[in-house]
Amino acid sequence: MTLPATFPMRVANNKIVQVPSVGFGTFAAENPDWCTDAVATALKAGYRHLDTAWEYGVEAQIAQGIRQSGVPRSEIFITSKFWPQFAAPENVEKALDITLEALETDYIDLFLAHFPVAIKPAGNLFKARNFLGATPKDQKAATDKNGNYVPDPEHCSGSLAKLNGGEGSFVPTWLVMKALVQSGKCRAVGVSNFEIEHLEELRPHASHDDVPISCNQVEAHPWFPNNDLLDLMRTQGILATIYSPFAPRAFPADGPTSGEPFRPKGVLLIDEPSVKDIARRNEMDVGQVLQSWAVQRGTIPLAKSQNPTRIQSNLSVRELPQDDLRLLEALAFPGLSGKSFDANVFFPGVNAATLIDVMLSMSFRRTLPRGSGYLRTSLRFPSTRSISRLRVPDTASLPKSTQQTIQAHHGDNWTRALALNPDTLRRFVTHYEDLFTDQTTKLEAVDREIVAVVVSHTNGCGFCQTHHTHGLTNALGNDKAAKLRAKKIALDWHLVRDLNEKHKALAAFSELLASKPREVGKQQLNDLKEVGYEEEQIVEIIEVVGWFSHSNRLMIALGVEIDDKSLE
Repeated sequence: MTLPATFPMRVANNKIVQVPSVGFGTFAAENPDWCTDAVATALKAGYRHLDTAWEYGVEAQIAQGIRQSGVPRSEIFITSKFWPQFAAPENVEKALDITLEALETDYIDLFLAHFPVAIKPAGNLFKARNFLGATPKDQKAATDKNGNYVPDPEHCSGSLAKLNGGEGSFVPTWLVMKALVQSGKCRAVGVSNFEIEHLEELRPHASHDDVPISCNQVEAHPWFPNNDLLDLMRTQGILATIYSPFAPRAFPADGPTSGEPFRPKGVLLIDEPSVKDIARRNEMDVGQVLQSWAVQRGTIPLAKSQNPTRIQSNLSVRELPQDDLRLLEALAFPGLSGKSFDANVFFPGVNAATLIDVMLSMSFRRTLPRGSGYLRTSLRFPSTRSISRLRVPDTASLPKSTQQTIQAHHGDNWTRALALNPDTLRRFVTHYEDLFTDQTTKLEAVDREIVAVVVSHTNGCGFCQTHHTHGLTNALGNDKAAKLRAKKIALDWHLVRDLNEKHKALAAFSELLASKPREVGKQQLNDLKEVGYEEEQIVEIIEVVGWFSHSNRLMIALGVEIDDKSLE
């Protein structure tokens, strides 16, 4: 059975535009000359959807490829994106004008903000260039004395503005983007790499009767299906285009042009045995399987290839049997460990939404039951007007001992939420203080805090995960390096390459006990012994895992709001 050739996309004035359900991606960290022939080949093969960006440095080559193909511009759906040095409202139209000139067209179909983050520009942006080996100076982006990009918090999404040391909003930029639709320079506008809190910031300013958020381009593939974000987008009528549908490369900390093959399980996604088995059963190649999976779930894959045979086969999608879909769904990694892309690599010096920020948003999303009415109607962080889903008592009305407990913990939200039942708060604090402040504990502080963040991440408790990232920072040394390392461990310990063997074993055990306790046996306990933990310490590790599973469920069920100071 064939899959849809197009998907509907909402545009201004509540109208619908049909978008080809398979797109051709044009990002490659290499000389741009490849793009001309590849685009021409793709268009001749039947593609009618091209995805690009200023940052890719290939817009001029795309124009050449379109001319070479002979396909009329009017038959092609073109998306482009502006880079964060163009994010200030006064610079957005400049970015679009640069794109239109390079593409040799007077309009594009979809114009996206590449990230919810902004960096300071430097110099004449009309002279900004991006190419293999380009420097921030070439890009007309401001840098500090260490060569790091300078963030522009004022024009970042609100949560990212805080992470970058200021206050800000993406709304003014969005309002300018909407005006570009009315100008006729683009048919629709949208975003890319926006998480739930970033979308929610724009939603009051993006109605379907006016100019909606037409699209959000994000990473998704069987290792990282991004289900909850995509579920929300469906409820809000936001089309999903997806990059890295084959998860081919990771971008490690030494720079965006040095992407290495992404093998979190030791093999590439295209070499996963189950993917290859599905391909054989359905007489498809693995690329077709992954492309078909993407289209069948209502998303538009943007695979890139220079191989004419692959270009053609990637376009040939068809419906997969439900049993095969279930096998692909089973490949998903927990949390972010299946995600290949980290935006911070592209912006040294800038918090760009994929460390603590995305950790929080994804952890919160994972606390919601699949198919819940809450997920279908409105997915938001807990309201700033209430720190709990239940009544929060007036502190002055509480028993003196309860008031003292709240004061001792600096009025943290969890104390005020649990104070609804003073006995619950008393029991909670007593055990907590025994485990984390009593001098008779057998574990080092860093061990306890690693257990805390790993278990909280596994259970999807953004509150505890964030709170104990601070604790882990203090245990590691409480300097800038410790803060960054704590965030990385809290985000996903699997991806911390230099984590020592003792802490790897501790994290692995904690994750397994929290998620699949019946799989813990003698071998797992011996693994802890082999890296140096005594039996008394192992009992305490088990106790800490159990306590945090209890704590996580309390915070999740009550919907306790994350304290602002935990994000600083």
